[in-house]
Amino acid sequence: MSSAVDPAAAAIAELVHAMSTPGPLGLLTEPPLCKVSSFLSDGQDSPSVTVRLEEPFWFSNAHIEMLVHCAQLQCMLEVETVGQHAAPRRLDEVCASRPIVHELLDALCADAETLQPGTGLMPLLDESGLSSTCPLVAHYLGDPDKVYRDESVPVVREYLEHVSSLNQLLCIARQLRADVSSGRHKYTAHKIALLYHSINSSKLARDVLRRRIEEHFEDVKEATESEERPVLPEELRTWIVGLCDEVIGLVCELPPSLRTKLAPTHRYLRQWS
Repeated sequence: MSSAVDPAAAAIAELVHAMSTPGPLGLLTEPPLCKVSSFLSDGQDSPSVTVRLEEPFWFSNAHIEMLVHCAQLQCMLEVETVGQHAAPRRLDEVCASRPIVHELLDALCADAETLQPGTGLMPLLDESGLSSTCPLVAHYLGDPDKVYRDESVPVVREYLEHVSSLNQLLCIARQLRADVSSGRHKYTAHKIALLYHSINSSKLARDVLRRRIEEHFEDVKEATESEERPVLPEELRTWIVGLCDEVIGLVCELPPSLRTKLAPTHRYLRQWS
């Protein structure tokens, strides 16, 4: 006895099979509905675009270039010379195996000559404080028997992790505020969980903000998981907006707890302002 096949189910099955079968899709051969621009198709007539993937964001000022080049070189030397499987190596060996290290050294020397002609790179690193921020760079360029590491000064990796966590916290708070204010409530609990995690990472008023989130997180989760297109109650929307405003304000005010790791870079930039 044969059973009737639902036409809709058969069509779905056929579509799924077509999507999982290797080969060009028929839709890809169809002409576009609207040709917006000939930029990609007419290569000869299109204007050229300069692609900058390796240059620092700030490259118009020599002191910024030196800061960026020094930080990049510090990170490269950490990878090449520090770690469980890394053995001490001479600088010429590192340059031979990683040409980018040699390029960064040349760029640093050029930056120093632009900033203070005739002074030399190492004296400028000491004078500016970069020898403490980038101790591996100073070790290879200066006195190998001198300890350049200052425990009170965060190294480049600590600085980058600190700034990254603050930026992540600020972005999540702004996005969450915008979504709740615009009526996009479905994934609010997930975004609050991300905000909670970012607060832990940044250590910004951690105990206070975590308690605030824990007060109403279950309420938000329950309100957003019950329907396909949930709408948060007014009191929860107001609470979330206030929480995000508090986080944004704290990051922008840069309380003393956040300034410590930023202080060396701030001092360095003020020298050239």
